[in-house]
Amino acid sequence: MSALILAVSGLACFAIGYRFYSSFIERKIFSISEYQDKTPTEEKTPKILKKSAEIFLIDAINANS
Repeated sequence: MSALILAVSGLACFAIGYRFYSSFIERKIFSISEYQDKTPTEEKTPKILKKSAEIFLIDAINANS
């Protein structure tokens, strides 16, 4: 029975650590909020390529319907 208690308490510690430490890493270490700008691929892709890709996808979706 003590092994079960030890296993449950270990899993609870992992869950608490995952919940709180992962948000700390996101905010303080990786600063993910700084990277909300466009990626280099988004900046360099011409609009004509984006439009042709949209048309291709719409045609592909309509063909499968």
